[in-house]
Amino acid sequence: MYPTLCIALLCQISYTVQIKPQEIDLYWRTSMQEKTPTPPVPLRAALTTLQTLIRRVSSGDQALIMNKRRGSELLCHLATQQKGLTVFAKALVRNEGCEHMLPYIMTILDSKEDTVHTIVMTFLVELLQQKTFDATLEEVLIQYLRKQLNASQFQLRSLALDGLLSLSTHPEKVIKLVPTLPDILARLKDVNRKINVKALKLLPGLLKNLSNEEAYFVTLDVAIRILPLFDDASNKVRLATVSTFSTLFDLVKRRSKDQMRDVAIQSLCR
Repeated sequence: MYPTLCIALLCQISYTVQIKPQEIDLYWRTSMQEKTPTPPVPLRAALTTLQTLIRRVSSGDQALIMNKRRGSELLCHLATQQKGLTVFAKALVRNEGCEHMLPYIMTILDSKEDTVHTIVMTFLVELLQQKTFDATLEEVLIQYLRKQLNASQFQLRSLALDGLLSLSTHPEKVIKLVPTLPDILARLKDVNRKINVKALKLLPGLLKNLSNEEAYFVTLDVAIRILPLFDDASNKVRLATVSTFSTLFDLVKRRSKDQMRDVAIQSLCR
């Protein structure tokens, strides 16, 4: 119950942070006209409730984050809210039994209220990093990550890649990620450079799990797709591209290596 209450309050905080001043004014006027009791500052009311819950129920980790580490202040501003969510989620997920929040997380992700999807995705990524799930549930969670790879918000796309990267560190799980390859390739053209880098890091591990004949064609196609990134303005993207391309080069047979080399030379000579 405690983890789900925390997520619900974090959703409320996120919602109130995004409310514009004129919307708050309208909310106050409407409440006064209807004589409805209302907190003077909705954000602070939700934050105070969360702090009280943490002090009474949580372990010391969450209390420390909300007080000494100024976690509560990070949650109050759009620019720092994601950092605050990540720090808090790391501490909360360490609690025993926190995996029971998964049905609640999936229910929110199934809803159309995508303004709070970033919050629950942050918790899902932390769960994937710190907990182990049975094979059936893991496949379901991969489908949720795959769906978010195509989300309109870049933060959701980035979090989905974080979740896939976490799973890719376990060799026995990488084979389950192969169906996400088309969605990962689409992220190579993402306007966000961090997403480009994460997608590039995922590719070699997925391609290693393809059958030999399938790998021959797919790896060559991937190599051609990433060549434009050699000229990217970002150093991080260029370095990730070089690393990925060299790994792909080691994966393919002799005839494909010759083709990859020729394509690479043509790209570099432009």
